[in-house]
Amino acid sequence: MKKPEKIVIIIAIFLLSMGLVSGVYIEKETDENETIFADGYLEVEDSLLTMDNIFSRCTCHNHVTNRGNYTGVSLSCVINISNIQDPEIHDYAIIALDGYTKTVSWMDMKEGILTDERYAVFSHLPRAYWIKDVLRIEVK
Repeated sequence: MKKPEKIVIIIAIFLLSMGLVSGVYIEKETDENETIFADGYLEVEDSLLTMDNIFSRCTCHNHVTNRGNYTGVSLSCVINISNIQDPEIHDYAIIALDGYTKTVSWMDMKEGILTDERYAVFSHLPRAYWIKDVLRIEVK
């Protein structure tokens, strides 16, 4: 075998190995996310909150939209019970179980609600910002 052929084979083996390792990592993270979701937790920055805890500590509100009525707690309350420092100066990435993510401002969080079905509803924003199966909220 010539030297260029050996180099190509080594590179191919390296790339296949990296693909295998990244696949294992993604599978592990997906399993952890599904466990957090199935166990009824919502991750806010470094805190895990149960949905029961959120709904017992925050007041439910009804939002009437052109797509129907939704009842849930203010997303700003969720942030406040998570003890985020100076919440009004941050933006927030809302992440769904499938990885779908939208980033909103503090003002949007004050207007938006989280339903007990884990649906983030922002009646004042385009429908693309409404997120099903909310898993995590990250502070930006």
